[in-house]
Amino acid sequence: MSSDFTLAEIKQLRACERLSKIRPFNSRYNGWFEIPSLEEVIDFVAATSTAYGKNIGLIPEIKHPTHFRKIGLPSEDKLVEILDHHPYTRQTAVEIQSFEPTALRYLHQKIGQNHPNWKLMFLLGDPDVPPADILASDGKTTYRNLITKEGLRDIRRYADAIGPANEYLIPKDNTGQWLQPTSLIQDAHEAGLLVHSYTCRPENIFLPQQLRNQEGDSSRNIQGSIAEIRRYLSMGLDGFFTDDPAIGRLAIIEL
Repeated sequence: MSSDFTLAEIKQLRACERLSKIRPFNSRYNGWFEIPSLEEVIDFVAATSTAYGKNIGLIPEIKHPTHFRKIGLPSEDKLVEILDHHPYTRQTAVEIQSFEPTALRYLHQKIGQNHPNWKLMFLLGDPDVPPADILASDGKTTYRNLITKEGLRDIRRYADAIGPANEYLIPKDNTGQWLQPTSLIQDAHEAGLLVHSYTCRPENIFLPQQLRNQEGDSSRNIQGSIAEIRRYLSMGLDGFFTDDPAIGRLAIIEL
């Protein structure tokens, strides 16, 4: 766990390709880059924004807040302190995300109207599993239970957006075939929520069967990935996470 190490110790680590079997080419960069702190990420984004004359937002995620609160290392206040300290994050778009509603409710109350450029997003995990904070209180309410029409209206009281996995939008069968789309985007919009889904990846193995080509599971399928993203956008999706921003950009600019 990260809590077992100091920042100086973590700084001795180097980043490696997580999906090395699927993306062996990327492994050539293993060991090149240290793990940045949030402050360093903000500095980098601010400098890049100035260099290119573009306003670049940030989407930090609070990881496992119930666990860290339990061991005496609550992260919500520290995140707000860092974001509020840096001139760039005081004025640029920031969307704080978490899989746990308790953390988002706390942040919603703490931030109030002080930072209109900061938004909150409730990430959706496995549909049949309760969020960790609910589970810690012996609750049984699952992510699926939370996204009924009534549930979405309740989420809107403390969040501005939801972040579902792509399968929440269009489920797949056990062969990877796309099934019929759900009404989640429409239901969320009716509740006043934006929808930002995760994660679009260009390799065949991650695409629905209908969009794969014949070049193997690990092959990059750019046209298939663009088609997937455009399908979600055609349903009204407001934003998406992707492992390949260049492909995501192509999906948008060629519309």
